[in-house]
Amino acid sequence: MKFPYQLIFFISFFGILLGFSGLPNRLKSIDDFVLDRYLGNWYEIARFDYSFHLGFYDVRASYLMKEYGGIEVRNLGTLP
Repeated sequence: MKFPYQLIFFISFFGILLGFSGLPNRLKSIDDFVLDRYLGNWYEIARFDYSFHLGFYDVRASYLMKEYGGIEVRNLGTLP
């Protein structure tokens, strides 16, 4: 008998989805959040070295307001 890997995958997948189904009761969102304070360039001052950005320097993220709402995030870095 073959082991049902697909079944285990689907059970795990739906279990993970159920885990992200909402905020815990003791958490609440911020009511007075001012988005404009966070738009613009944010420069990295420390990091965990993950494989997708090893060797980069001058790492920054640009947060931009989209024309029709929403936020665009551009992660940038320079290779030596």
